[in-house]
Amino acid sequence: MKSLIEELYTPQECRIIQEFFSEEDEIKETIVQAIGSKLIIEKDKILTSKPIDILYIICLQAKFADSEEECNRVALTVCQHFNKPQKILPMISEDFGLVFATKAFIALSFHPQALEHRWKYKGAPTPAYYRKISKATFEMHGQKDVADHHEQWEMFLGEMFV
Repeated sequence: MKSLIEELYTPQECRIIQEFFSEEDEIKETIVQAIGSKLIIEKDKILTSKPIDILYIICLQAKFADSEEECNRVALTVCQHFNKPQKILPMISEDFGLVFATKAFIALSFHPQALEHRWKYKGAPTPAYYRKISKATFEMHGQKDVADHHEQWEMFLGEMFV
């Protein structure tokens, strides 16, 4: 299986990137940013390497994020959630704690129309309600950065993947 950079760059470019990455600590962040930009630009390319790595590098492109750790947690949240595709929308009667917060976060990012539809036609809470509870739950579980950037992550993820 090819590595992510082998899928994105020529063999000669890969050697140069690996040389710089192993020798220059100051350049590592720039290289990761360049790889992230290439991932975003080349949307028509099908990549087969680890999806968590791809998600993480794309999340690192979010200028509003406070840290790499925040980007990593968001990437893990998205990846874990999409590994369990059943019942992806949050249910007040069934989901609790971080499960509810995560489902609300994912639904607001990837399926806002579904939440809107449930609110308008099925009597479910408004999307703003889901957001409020999700943000409070993330904050209560020590993820204040994700709570603070909740709307920004929603827009970023929606723009990158929907």
